[in-house]
Amino acid sequence: MASLKVFISMMARLEAAFGTQDDARHALYLDMMHDVSDPDFVASSERCVRELRTFPTIRDILDRLPGRLSLEQSAEAAWTRVMAAAFHGPTSYNPHTGSFPTGEGLDADALDAIGGANGLYRLWEAEDDPQQIGFARRDFIERYRTMGAMGAKGFLSDGRPMRELGMGRGGVLPRIEGVGGADLERRRTAAFALIAGVDGGAA
Repeated sequence: MASLKVFISMMARLEAAFGTQDDARHALYLDMMHDVSDPDFVASSERCVRELRTFPTIRDILDRLPGRLSLEQSAEAAWTRVMAAAFHGPTSYNPHTGSFPTGEGLDADALDAIGGANGLYRLWEAEDDPQQIGFARRDFIERYRTMGAMGAKGFLSDGRPMRELGMGRGGVLPRIEGVGGADLERRRTAAFALIAGVDGGAA
C-alpha cells in the first residue's frame, strides 16, 4: 500500500499543481489508495500533473496506474473477448437449435454486460447481420463502462476489472474503522462522485 510519507509527498505535489484540498478529501483519497504501491502511486500522480488541468479525481489516479486500462479501453478489450466466446469459443448442442456458444471461460463481467448466456446466444445468432452486431457492441460497451464506473477502481492490462482495491460491484465501500452513521454516508456519497469523475470536493 502507499505509505503515508509518499502519499503526503505526492498530494503536496498535486496541490502545488492544482490547488489545496481539504482534510476530508485527503482522508478519502488515502482510504481509496490503500492497495496501491508507492512506486505506482508516484507514477500515476506524476502523470496526473502532466496530463490534467484540474485536481485529479480518484478515478483519474487509478486509471493512470501502471498496467491499468481506462474504462473505455477495458470495455473494448472485453468486447473482443465476448466476440471470441460467441464465434470461436466452446459450444454445446441442442437438437432444436443446433450448436450454440456456452460462454465457458468468459469472465463474469463480460458475460453480465452482454446479457448472460441469452445475450451471448443472440449475438451468435446475429453473426451475418452487421447492423445487429453494431447495436450489440454499442449496448455492451455502455453497460460495461457503467459497471466499471460503479464497481471497479481500475483494470488489469488484459481488461479484467480490479476489485481488490476496496470497492466491489454495486458500489460497496470497504469498512472504515471508527466511521459510521451520517459521516460514513457522506463519505460514501463523496466516493461515488469522485470515482465517477464528478467533482465531489474542493477543486
